Amino acid sequence: MKPVSQYNLLFIFLISVLALGRPIPATAFPVETYAANSVLAQGKWVKISVSETGVYLLSTADLRRWGFNDPSRVRVYGYGGQHISDNLTAANYIDDLPQVQTATTARGIVFYGVGPETWAVDSRSGRHTRTTNPFSTKGYYYLTDSDAAPREIPAESGTPASTPATTVTAAVIHEQDLISPNRSGHYAVGEDFRFNQSRDFRFNLPGRVEDTDVWMQCSFLANTPSATSRLTFTANGSTLPSSSSDNIRPNPSSDACGDTCVTAKTFSINGSTLNLNLRYSVSGVVKDAYLDYIVVNYMRNLDMEAALAGFFTTDRCFTIAGASAQTTVWDVTDPLNLNTIETAATQNGATASTPRTGLRRYIAWNDNSAFRTPVNEGTVRNQDIHSVPVPDMVIVTTSALRSEAERIARLHRDSRDSLDVYVVEQSLVYNEFGSGCGDVNAIRRMLKMFYDRGNADGGKRLKYLLMMGRGTFDHRRVTTQGQNQRYEHLPIWQTNTGHNVSSSYCSDDILAMMADGSGLNFGGDKLDIAVGRISARTADEARVFVDRLIKYCNTPVAGEWRNHVMLLADDQDSGTHMKQTETMVNNMQSYESGLGMMYTKVYIDEFEFSNSMYAGARDKMYRTLDNGVAWWNYIGHGGSTTLTADKQFETSDLYSLYLRHAPVFYAATCTFGRWDDVEQCGIEALTLEESGGAVAAISATRPVYISLNGVLSASLGLEAFARDENGRFRTVGEIINRAKNAMTNDDLNKRRYVLLGDPAMRLMVPENHAVLESIDGVEVTDENQVTVSALQRPVFRGSIYDTRGEKMTSFNGTVSLTLYDAEYSSTTRGRGTEKDPGEKVTFEQQGNRLYSGSGAVIAGEFAVTIPMPAEVSDNFRPAALNMYARAESGEEASGMNRDFYVYGFDDTAQADTVPPTIDRIYINHESFRSGDAVNTTPTLIVTVSDDVGINLSNSGVGHQMAVSVDGKLSYNNVAAYYTPAEDGSAGGSVIFPLGTLSNGHHELTFKVWDTSSNSSADVIEFNVVEGQAPKIFDAYSDANPASVEANFYVSHNRPDAMLTVTVDILDLDGRLLWNDSNKGRADMFLTSPIHWDLCNSAGHRVPRGIYIYRVTVSTGSGETSSVSKRIAVTGQ
Repeated sequence: MKPVSQYNLLFIFLISVLALGRPIPATAFPVETYAANSVLAQGKWVKISVSETGVYLLSTADLRRWGFNDPSRVRVYGYGGQHISDNLTAANYIDDLPQVQTATTARGIVFYGVGPETWAVDSRSGRHTRTTNPFSTKGYYYLTDSDAAPREIPAESGTPASTPATTVTAAVIHEQDLISPNRSGHYAVGEDFRFNQSRDFRFNLPGRVEDTDVWMQCSFLANTPSATSRLTFTANGSTLPSSSSDNIRPNPSSDACGDTCVTAKTFSINGSTLNLNLRYSVSGVVKDAYLDYIVVNYMRNLDMEAALAGFFTTDRCFTIAGASAQTTVWDVTDPLNLNTIETAATQNGATASTPRTGLRRYIAWNDNSAFRTPVNEGTVRNQDIHSVPVPDMVIVTTSALRSEAERIARLHRDSRDSLDVYVVEQSLVYNEFGSGCGDVNAIRRMLKMFYDRGNADGGKRLKYLLMMGRGTFDHRRVTTQGQNQRYEHLPIWQTNTGHNVSSSYCSDDILAMMADGSGLNFGGDKLDIAVGRISARTADEARVFVDRLIKYCNTPVAGEWRNHVMLLADDQDSGTHMKQTETMVNNMQSYESGLGMMYTKVYIDEFEFSNSMYAGARDKMYRTLDNGVAWWNYIGHGGSTTLTADKQFETSDLYSLYLRHAPVFYAATCTFGRWDDVEQCGIEALTLEESGGAVAAISATRPVYISLNGVLSASLGLEAFARDENGRFRTVGEIINRAKNAMTNDDLNKRRYVLLGDPAMRLMVPENHAVLESIDGVEVTDENQVTVSALQRPVFRGSIYDTRGEKMTSFNGTVSLTLYDAEYSSTTRGRGTEKDPGEKVTFEQQGNRLYSGSGAVIAGEFAVTIPMPAEVSDNFRPAALNMYARAESGEEASGMNRDFYVYGFDDTAQADTVPPTIDRIYINHESFRSGDAVNTTPTLIVTVSDDVGINLSNSGVGHQMAVSVDGKLSYNNVAAYYTPAEDGSAGGSVIFPLGTLSNGHHELTFKVWDTSSNSSADVIEFNVVEGQAPKIFDAYSDANPASVEANFYVSHNRPDAMLTVTVDILDLDGRLLWNDSNKGRADMFLTSPIHWDLCNSAGHRVPRGIYIYRVTVSTGSGETSSVSKRIAVTGQ
């Protein structure tokens, strides 16, 4: 992450500009811009391609071979392969497939085809340079047989000049796109000069005018850490004069793969051949050295060869040598609106005069010219996106992910939002909106049509776009890296530059810009729709995500985690990351719904730094994630698969999380979202892998700047838990959109941030409110200062309210309450270095958990007695009560109250001398008996109860729930692993991981205290055996006999362990018919189900009969156990 010292920003100011987060309706093109139906909706269609711009012949023989029996009825549609501009204007918008002007000859149909290259002419120097379409290596057109009249090419003529032009500037180029040096942007380079530092290039210059200069321009990329390198040119054996532009500066930056030089030479040669030698020289280490391109301009006689190739000129009258009165001359300046220039025969050829001024492009041909020939790309099925009614949401998908895209569509159609979702494969979009080229702006054109139509009729407006597929830095697959990515890409906007990742990046934000003229002010243009992407490469990756998404939306796990936020912040940088997190939290809490969240802060600088890591911060982070959070926040340094530089979250952690509760993840850090690179990035591992667990992720695709990150984080804090006009939490796509739109500065930093997730997914924070109203009959308000003391047993009363503020009298169910001790201040250590200084930061955090239990909700009201522990903190600051309620009907509510205090000691409290009871204590499984053998990383499981309450406070000395092993190894954070009993009784369970223990005999002591300082203890013995295999207690199917499908489950003795479960289906002769594996985190003593559709590995249903299923359970360290049983399969 990069500092921007010139920005000293106050983030809280964003509250005053929150309204800017609401996108103003974009201006719209006239409705008549868009055809009611696509021309592809009916008829027979054949798609053809052209590799370069020029005149093409559709021969009669080819047309008949392609299925057109009557060539006279063939019409050509499309506009070829030029890159679609980011600037979205009515002037450059092309709707559907326009009909192309053609000429009919005895040989067939002649048309002007536009390839993927674009030549530009400098208005001052007249020099010609070329760019190529970064999304396609071809241009495409469409053929159909039709009764529609051919588009005529109007003829025009101007006034002949006394001295017509007879020469033009011609250009030739050498350019190979072989490698993307930084795997970023559209930038690609060619030949490698690191080992062969001298290369020869031969340029033929046909028709060159003698005694005229040749102009050459060369672009070159070199990466030398400390030494300046140099280019030397030799033309036809003569060394060309050097200049300062031949030098390439050293590159000390780790963000850049080098520096580029663009140097030009003007020189003379003899003849029409240029043999150019390029030598690269440097004294020192060379990391990279690549040629980008060499372009040569020269003066050429205007003859038919030159005219057939096409030429630019500002002359209004010119003579083409070798032409005749039958020569056709086209003005092709506007390829969709050609004009024929009338000619007059002369002694040496034909002269053409035009009435038009300025730089024009022309091409000339005869009936017997050597035309280019297009390539048949296949037939095209009828389609008609133009006729689709305006949807709420569009999903653009690759063909491989279509089925998963349809699952998401069904999810939203059947949801409370009842969205109208249109799913479309990308190739269909390109046919109607990109003339066949896979340009990201073709998708944008389609969205613009839907958006404008929705605005025009005042009805449904397009709100969401989901891109279902992974992007890439090499859409054309021309580089070696791109060719190795063998999955179908979905395009993504990239910068044109690429050699420096500080200025090169990818973004999906262009697809959200719907306003007329948007796209040029990329940092300042508003986002009009919410865009997200599921960057899956395969259907299996997509299925993992979609399964998690559907579960999150339809059957989210109940519990207090649903209104819990974890905030992780990095150290050093003068405490900036922690300060920005504090600002973000303050903004989150600027709304009532944000105050209803529970915030856990993990500022790593608060903890001891030892062995190159903050072990305490890791423990707290993982414990919080295990308990579950709705929002996981990180601000600090990062890489493509790591967070912080202090081993807080490493690559290996990404693939071993297996989170039970799916959070939304936001990381204000560098490159953790680099989803267009060769390897999987951090947010992809979190969301697309079983080992991850996040349901959505927001992060940056490239390096980002610290101060500007703070602005985005502050803005996002204002939006994260704000509600819409209906009292509902906004979708994750709307949250990030509004946050970006609220940033008033022209900021390209925010464009690097992307959403990997479904933009129409709402946060599953309960929308109804659980409200604490009184404690022991005293109304709870911020003025009353209601106080509860140690050893008291106060009654906490409250009610459930809907989003309109009305009590939900039909709400009957259970409320879970967690009481936290008084808020307190913590100060970090200020660790840093001379180069990267730290700073002590003081922040507030809630006290430790004092109580966790549940009670009944009847007719929307609850009353729960909370036994206070004997020891609380001596700190008169607000305590907190977190509430989560779930009704029998499935409705939910949550809330947080901080308007009361926990302080002091009640001397009159009723005495309690009965100690708590340790009901059960065992390791790994209830079948355990003291002295049994266990694995090296066992789990202690204890159930406890009391007549009043279990003490969870750590305020007192020596009264904490504790575990000791062999009287040496002590654990004092055991209470953090306590879960209250579901029936609301005064008791619960402890599931405590003991970590890695040594081989041999061990003695464990568990001690528990109640709220009146009474204690109980128990001792068990066990033997640790390295390599101890997991024990399978049972393996079973939920259907036996099975008629449609079967799900296999395994009961074992490895709670909370990472296990791989494999199911093999064999016939009675022992032949393997089918198998599947599932790696994941055990749900206590039961594995996740493995599904069998009763088919063999070839996809064919197995016959009726008896089969053997073999279940194998293996741990990460290689221990395995297996069991075999039989299953019956019925007939269909």
